[in-house]
Amino acid sequence: MKVEVELVGLYNITDKLGGKRFSLNVDGSTIKDVLEEFIKLYPIARDGLVKGDGQLDDDIQVVVNGERMVNREDIGHEKLKEGDKVSFLLLVTGG
Repeated sequence: MKVEVELVGLYNITDKLGGKRFSLNVDGSTIKDVLEEFIKLYPIARDGLVKGDGQLDDDIQVVVNGERMVNREDIGHEKLKEGDKVSFLLLVTGG
């Protein structure tokens, strides 16, 4: 299945990869499958996207097709369709 991956606010990764949008062919159909395939293809992204235990970093939010935020607990269950866009966004806090 082909999906688009976008990294938003993750400049430490996008600077090293030379871009923030990527086309990806994934064997599975969940966001977790996309995340695992992306890290397999681009190992440099591991430090910015996942924690040491392989789980999505707490500072990252996932949005599908620019409109639907996905709960962290659902990334292993949330099904994607051909052509979906998965965005990994760095959460910014402060005041």
